[in-house]
Amino acid sequence: TLHGGSRDAQGQWQAPQLDAPVVDSLQHLAADFLMQLQQLAALAREKRKLPQHQMRSLLMKLCSQRYVTLECLAELLDRSPDALRQQHLKPLLTAKLMKLAFPSVPNHSKQAYRCVEDESQT
Repeated sequence: TLHGGSRDAQGQWQAPQLDAPVVDSLQHLAADFLMQLQQLAALAREKRKLPQHQMRSLLMKLCSQRYVTLECLAELLDRSPDALRQQHLKPLLTAKLMKLAFPSVPNHSKQAYRCVEDESQT
């Protein structure tokens, strides 16, 4: 579990060992921030079938500057967590476009994903 840390004004979890806040529960989020995330994810909720690049683009936006747990992504996008992980998140991780909050523990109970956007690629 995440030790220490607290919730920020948006309701995101801030853990000292992570370089960005974590959206680990939609229930804890501030209403306006939750609405922002839901607006980003709206396209996926409205359309059952999205082209792969569109779904991945949505995931990248949702995980920009923050970590988001698989459960929260699944809830926001109205998709099955397993399908999201297999079809989109794993390929994004492999392509080094996303990173894990806990790379040394892939099955971490609080595992979350973050877009690698503005960091220098190593």
